[in-house]
Amino acid sequence: MPAFLGVIDTVAGVVLAVGAAYFVFQLLVIAKQRLLWRVRRKLILSYIFIGFVPAMLIVAFFLLSGYLLFFNFSSYLVQSRLRAVGDEAKFIAQSAALEIQRAGGRDAAAVIARRRAPSADEFPGACRLLLSQRNAPAPNRRRVPRRARYKPLALCRPLVPGRMSNRRDPCRLG
Repeated sequence: MPAFLGVIDTVAGVVLAVGAAYFVFQLLVIAKQRLLWRVRRKLILSYIFIGFVPAMLIVAFFLLSGYLLFFNFSSYLVQSRLRAVGDEAKFIAQSAALEIQRAGGRDAAAVIARRRAPSADEFPGACRLLLSQRNAPAPNRRRVPRRARYKPLALCRPLVPGRMSNRRDPCRLG
């Protein structure tokens, strides 16, 4: 073999080795980038699921707890206020009934008006309805249905919300 061909053979082998090394190097760089990208993506996802999601769940838990506590407390306030209003109305009704009973049933309208005056500011639209017992059964007679035993003495007119500026006495006694 001529020397010239030996040199070309050697140079071609070196170029082939350098080219193969370059392609192997490029292949390793691409493989490293893709492999590290996968690991980086997995690490980012694991950080999200380990750190961020539980933090958001804790925040959501506290918001839900605050929401439930707020509504339980507001329900308690409404119920206690309704109970207080009911108790006050019961007290006013019982005291008016006792006063009417002491008066022997005479001048019931005046007694109701007198009992209404102190609570008129707190309960402006409240009506007082006086029911008198009629056809009350004697102990040895059969019972009359509850509806038939009472007769209204004081009638109420409903308040129309649009006419709140024209506030008259909503109760008509008679």
